[in-house]
Amino acid sequence: MDSTYTTLAAWAIAIGATLNANGVSPPPVFARAGLSFEQIKQSPTERIPIERMTRLWNEAVIASDNPAFGLGVAAHVHPMHFRALGMLTVTCQNIEQSLRKIIHYHALISDAVTLSLTEESDRLGFTIEAREGVTISDAAIDAFFSVIQKFCMEMVHAPGLLQEVWVRRSAPANPEPWQQHFRLPVRFAQARNCLWLTRSVLQLDSVHGDAHMAELNELAVVQSLQQMQIQTLSQRCRAAIQFSAEEGAPTLEAVAQFLQVSPRTLARKLKQEGVTFNQLLQEKRRTLSVHYLTHSNEPITNIALSLGFRDTSNFNRAFQRWFNTTPSQFRESQSQRVLSG
Repeated sequence: MDSTYTTLAAWAIAIGATLNANGVSPPPVFARAGLSFEQIKQSPTERIPIERMTRLWNEAVIASDNPAFGLGVAAHVHPMHFRALGMLTVTCQNIEQSLRKIIHYHALISDAVTLSLTEESDRLGFTIEAREGVTISDAAIDAFFSVIQKFCMEMVHAPGLLQEVWVRRSAPANPEPWQQHFRLPVRFAQARNCLWLTRSVLQLDSVHGDAHMAELNELAVVQSLQQMQIQTLSQRCRAAIQFSAEEGAPTLEAVAQFLQVSPRTLARKLKQEGVTFNQLLQEKRRTLSVHYLTHSNEPITNIALSLGFRDTSNFNRAFQRWFNTTPSQFRESQSQRVLSG
């Protein structure tokens, strides 16, 4: 296993709080995982090697005598625990934007996993998987989905937001705690860990949405990542993707040359990180299209060309696929929000 993978200590602090709530003294449990509970409490932004973190999760399950221990951790997790990234997710305009930010910057919380979205006509699947060669505790997956559920429900008060939960773990002897906690169908022994959300609800305005604060929080997230020197190939690839009205969209070959790797190596390593070059390309187009339409008066034709589209009709089709509206309708809705605000 690659011991360079780490997780933010905030998770361990939440585990300690959950142990206390269950009448279990945290220090001995942490010690069995090779960790100091007192030191971690004093350093919530420190990084913990994933091997020790996984052992801590497993020791907590044993000490609490509760296979569903991870479900209770969400009660002790708040956005501030994840610093700027937590606050960014809360201040995003809607849940879909929040989930995409989590995927984009998740290395700030843990670089031992890959996150991705599966898009279907009526729903969106939010998937978490361990990196190749890394072992993640089942309790950690339970806690992660519980926290995502909690954050989503705090952002948008709407029925039918969540549909079902898929987990890789084998069905427990008593699945009732999972069914009661999520209040959703929970399907065990699945091919992947996936939380399914209703697409129509994901675009509803968040009760905490604040574009200005989100922008500031995102700057803080980027600075934190730079300080941590967490720079995966996919992050470097995102930074290298630059559009040009003259040259169009960058190619895999051009970006590979810029990053000084072969196209085959770039494609293979991106796959290991759970993304493809085309996904990164479209992700950046989506983000920039919203930015230009919201914060500039550039004609839509110019925006389309600057994002590497051959013409406006191609941009319109892509934008409608992403947001179920046209660029002009989106810009008009943003203008109305500013006026009404």
